[in-house]
Amino acid sequence: MGTFESSGRLKEVLGGFFEYLMTVDDMAKKLLASKMILKFNYSEPDLTITIDLKGEKAIITYNDTVTAPEVQMSMKADVAHRFWFGKVNLIMALARREMIAKGPIPKILKLLPVIKPAYDLYPKYLKEKWRILGVIAVSLMFFVHCGGEVTTTAFAQDAGQEGAVDVSYKDAAITSADGNVGVDAGFAGNGTTIEIPTGFTAAQCKFTAAAANLDGSAISTSVSINHETGEVICQKLVQERVEIPPETVDCVASYTVICVK
Repeated sequence: MGTFESSGRLKEVLGGFFEYLMTVDDMAKKLLASKMILKFNYSEPDLTITIDLKGEKAIITYNDTVTAPEVQMSMKADVAHRFWFGKVNLIMALARREMIAKGPIPKILKLLPVIKPAYDLYPKYLKEKWRILGVIAVSLMFFVHCGGEVTTTAFAQDAGQEGAVDVSYKDAAITSADGNVGVDAGFAGNGTTIEIPTGFTAAQCKFTAAAANLDGSAISTSVSINHETGEVICQKLVQERVEIPPETVDCVASYTVICVK
């Protein structure tokens, strides 16, 4: 199962992100200057998002069958998720047919410099929304229990991303008024360190973790958290083509820490 467990979740995350981008003045002005109507056709799960940039303000609609788009982009939702992390090369994705474009491709390419700042905004947007949308990866989650040992789980996945990843995004931890419950969540790249909420011991905490970035060329992915050091290990075994030996590359893990006294 992919990153988004339902069309509603996809709409909430990516649709919400598009709506957020239209509040970023400089980017919104440049996008509106394109005077285009863009339609994104997502699968797994299914959802279409149409962005009408022809007027003074952007109009975003969902599963719109009336508005005629000038450009259509079709892809799996997981590919879109990775694209907004800045981890998908558009030209390569088009060549591999991970993305399928319909319409004037030169116009699409002209938008790339305009949306480049969004690659930094997307993880920040997810971080701010994390407590509401923290179940983005729940369908992939497995438990890594505190108990004095490193626990590793490996599982097959699909989607597509190249190269090493060195990422760490987190929100501030939440502690209940009585101090008996603490919660933290975020994204962490391979080799980065996370901490348990202040005032709790490792024995009082449980970690959950999942691979946040998926890869269709991945044979398997291993994710682990060492509860003593907080070090995150997220690596995947990738084989781009059968004639090329598999290699191990870094990935990003989404994690939560729940502590109870």
